Amino acid sequence: MEPFYIRTTDGLQLSGKCRTPETQIRGVILLIHGLGEHLGRYDHVAQILEKAGFAVVGTDLRGHGNSEGRRGHVPAFEHLLDDLFQTLKKTRIAFPGLPVFLYGHSLGGLIVLDFALQKNMPDPDGIISSAPALRICAAPPAWKLGMVKLLDKLKLYPAVSSGLDDRLLSKDLNVIRAYRNDPLTHDRITPALALGMMESGKKCLKHAAELAVPALLFHGSDDRITDPAATRQFAETAGGNCTFKMLSGILHEPHNAPVKKQVFELVLNWLNDRL
Repeated sequence: MEPFYIRTTDGLQLSGKCRTPETQIRGVILLIHGLGEHLGRYDHVAQILEKAGFAVVGTDLRGHGNSEGRRGHVPAFEHLLDDLFQTLKKTRIAFPGLPVFLYGHSLGGLIVLDFALQKNMPDPDGIISSAPALRICAAPPAWKLGMVKLLDKLKLYPAVSSGLDDRLLSKDLNVIRAYRNDPLTHDRITPALALGMMESGKKCLKHAAELAVPALLFHGSDDRITDPAATRQFAETAGGNCTFKMLSGILHEPHNAPVKKQVFELVLNWLNDRL
């Protein structure tokens, strides 16, 4: 993958990668990863998409991977949307005339849904949202949520543990082992990002009927990190623009499930139907 860099509107440098097929490019996929991880964990996803004729572009989110920024922090959720806008703009310039699809997982899945619902952002040609963080399964107790809101109001942003149990990522033990040994993963999150995610999730569920671009949503039925029921709710509210698939027996990362081949077939079939 060829490296590139994006400069955000507030001056951070995002580290990106681009993979292009040797054959004629059919379309472009812009990948957006989840909380605490980085784009490198999607190399196998990018390889499969490339073999199917797609160019694959993406960056490490601010505060993640090789990108600049405090680990697990954003001043406001809108910064993540603007970062995606900057990346999408550069992608459109690099691949003029080609359809561009957003493909996000977990936090990335939430970002692409929120982005697609924005009235002041350019529409992608379609979105794919994997296990979006519309709502987390383990809701924080009231006292903890109150403390988070107070810290955010005081503009105090200590980075604390996200509480992620990596055993809930996949039933493939090799995936868990690789995650634990990956020097670029982290478990940090600040009040600003935590509240931003919660508010974005509520907003997306409230405005799902306004979705105007084709969307594929899927979620593992056994996910205990992000709530599968929230994804189903979004899809049912969004109606005809949205295709939804509940993946039986799969945990949080469908692309890393033992049956991931079926997940990739789902994605590629949906993409092929839109070209």
